[in-house]
Amino acid sequence: MDGYGSYSPKPEQAGPETLLLVLDCSTSMTDGNYQQCKQVIENAICPEPLVTGSYPEGTIGDDVLLGLREFGENSPYIQDACKRSELIVRPGMANRAQVLDKLNSVMFGYTTPLTYAINQIPADLARARGPKHVILFTDGDGNCPDENACEALERVQRQTGAKIDIIGLRGANQDLLKCLNDLHNPNIHAESATADNLNDIFGSMVRKNLEGKVLPRQSSRGLWNKFRAFFHLDKPHHCNCHNHQKPDSVEARRQWLNPEGKY
Repeated sequence: MDGYGSYSPKPEQAGPETLLLVLDCSTSMTDGNYQQCKQVIENAICPEPLVTGSYPEGTIGDDVLLGLREFGENSPYIQDACKRSELIVRPGMANRAQVLDKLNSVMFGYTTPLTYAINQIPADLARARGPKHVILFTDGDGNCPDENACEALERVQRQTGAKIDIIGLRGANQDLLKCLNDLHNPNIHAESATADNLNDIFGSMVRKNLEGKVLPRQSSRGLWNKFRAFFHLDKPHHCNCHNHQKPDSVEARRQWLNPEGKY
């Protein structure tokens, strides 16, 4: 910890990268923004490496602990609309089919509890032992009381030591994006995106973080390999990443990621 409460992982804590996706599921996202986000995330999930430790640019390798948090969804389990944010997929490696399922079962809500969702990020990353990366997708500022997303992101970044990228979709609050970039925090970056460049921006954010990540300790990798072997997780995948080809439909991709239907 430094004087501002920022966190620097110790060398002995080095482990797999954790990538947390935080996704706006408010009603305003139904004008095409959500579908575009869902598509770029689906395109980035490709578990077959080109060579050992190398993945196609802009994809999320199977050695990354991937998690998914939503906010603004119309959840029947949370009565307070300004607290409607859930970690719907915990960070993990063997969870890609679950991520796809959750992306396709969203019920859009009428509030945007952006700051509340941001404040849950430290708990989502609490078990991370390697580099931490958060990518937040939103089309606007929060509309709940006491919203101050800019201040919350600065506090959360210093608390967790995570690299935080914000993608402002069409119609995003430009004042919020400007505030974030005016923080001059090298670990917080906000960028506006359109349908034409969203895929490139997301791929660039994933790629930049992979280039600078800390490799897992050999002992951690050895344990993970034993785990994979015990649960037969090393069976061949059906993704031809060498040619950047994936199954065309969501249903086919689900079957490709999870042929036995366990998730």
